[in-house]
Amino acid sequence: MSVVVVVKKDREIVIAADTLTTHYGYIGLNATHKANSEKMVKYRDSWIGSVGAAMAKQMFLQALQSNNKEFSLHGTENIYITMLKIHKILKKDHYLLASNRASKVESSQLNLLIANSSGIFGVSPDRYVADYSRFWANGSGKNFALGAMEQAYEKYSASEIARIGIEAACEFDKHCELPMNLHLIKEDLDKTKTKVIQPIAPRKICDNWCDNTSAWINKIKKHSTKWYRPS
Repeated sequence: MSVVVVVKKDREIVIAADTLTTHYGYIGLNATHKANSEKMVKYRDSWIGSVGAAMAKQMFLQALQSNNKEFSLHGTENIYITMLKIHKILKKDHYLLASNRASKVESSQLNLLIANSSGIFGVSPDRYVADYSRFWANGSGKNFALGAMEQAYEKYSASEIARIGIEAACEFDKHCELPMNLHLIKEDLDKTKTKVIQPIAPRKICDNWCDNTSAWINKIKKHSTKWYRPS
């Protein structure tokens, strides 16, 4: 398990995470024993932190990088569209077992926090995207981090708030451990990158033609019943 936090304040956006990886619930690998202990990955100008299964971070980054087109992680609409496309890639190329009887939709098995100049966002396994206005946390140390950051928010900078949240989680949650990794981003107040640049599956000309043809056929059938009545 883990703790990842995101904070937004005074045009500063911060994402931070601990570095402990837990196997089977009782074996802990900290930064001393694991070279790739960072729980955040960078895609273009966005930082993404993941909690849960250790392979989620690698799967998500590889899925992003394996596509020729640029994905957008700016704004809730773009992130949602990206997650739909990523889900298909995960199933096809990464052998994702997406079935989940308890949910209404297939699970992508990703629990993410995203930070970029557009803001701080969260993505749940069912691909719901949340746009946070101040701060948030994911992972087993989430509750400790949230409490600490709530108390610190009015008093400190974004970097200090994130640091306090991670330190609180590492102090009280057995599945979190220092050192932490922290990344600082400047907020884009104009939100120039939040415009939806990858619309969902635009309808093709043939789709419209087929719909129109089908409508005309139904009209002909309807009127033909009036003209012709079998004896």
